[in-house]
Amino acid sequence: SPLCGIVVVVVFFISQPSSAWRFICFLIFRLKVLQLLSTAVVLYWVPCQ
Repeated sequence: SPLCGIVVVVVFFISQPSSAWRFICFLIFRLKVLQLLSTAVVLYWVPCQ
């Protein structure tokens, strides 16, 4: 169930907070960069079609 995953994440945060936060920030940063890149590609690509 989703609740189990949430508990695992919370335990992970409590056991090693600094590395977990760094990892989460890294993932969010990568997702944002990929989102911006894909948006830019769409904005450049669509008008050319």
